[in-house]
Amino acid sequence: MYSRIKSDDHLMLEIADGNGDSFKILFDRHAGKVLGYSTRLLGGDSNMAEDISQTVWMKVVQNARNYRGEGTFIAWIHTITRNSVFDEMRKKKEELFSENTNDELDIHHLINSSIELSVESIETELLQNSDITIVKQAMDELPDTQRLVLTIWLVEELSYEDIAMRMNQSIQAIKSLLFRARQSLKEKLKGQL
Repeated sequence: MYSRIKSDDHLMLEIADGNGDSFKILFDRHAGKVLGYSTRLLGGDSNMAEDISQTVWMKVVQNARNYRGEGTFIAWIHTITRNSVFDEMRKKKEELFSENTNDELDIHHLINSSIELSVESIETELLQNSDITIVKQAMDELPDTQRLVLTIWLVEELSYEDIAMRMNQSIQAIKSLLFRARQSLKEKLKGQL
């Protein structure tokens, strides 16, 4: 006799009905992904990432009845994770997207002069013949705002418009942050790869 593997969507329906075993299966299946994504967004702060992960899983249970299964479960839980990280940072009154505005004026013309960043080009530049550990360490050393925007852009592959809308920032501010993150990362990796 074989045991049929339940889909994430099916497990969410059972969680909505109060099935604790289904929650355990879903948790075991995705807990590492949630913790890893939280840790990456927080630049390696594992204590805060664990707190965020707990919050995320509580939200999964609380919102199980509202889960519609549109898209993938992992995309849905990534959104909850990302929003939870931002909520926590707002609570700590960190200004996530306040960068030196003088720098923004200096690179404004560069961003508008047809510099197009794509997921493929930045991944190729950073990871081609490189040590992934060095790249991760360099990303962790980026300023919080740059690291967060770059991580979201690479992991979730959202458009500038989607990131700007979710972050309550202008498209220009997101492009500026991504440009600076890319330049900072190149500088940090220079001579190490």
